[in-house]
Amino acid sequence: MPWIWTDTVKEKVKAKKQCYHVFLKSPTNWQRYRMAKSEAKKTVAAAKASRFEDLYKKLDTRE
Repeated sequence: MPWIWTDTVKEKVKAKKQCYHVFLKSPTNWQRYRMAKSEAKKTVAAAKASRFEDLYKKLDTRE
């Protein structure tokens, strides 16, 4: 879904990946990875909802 990939989403997913790689090296970083994963998930969901809302508005009009 490339239409979801905004700059904000890219940054959050990149941060999540970095935290994951740090977690793999040291299991004590599990909490930081979980927080980054949660933030990335929320950001993707918000972007997806916003795009679908725009799409549904366009479908209701006769453009």
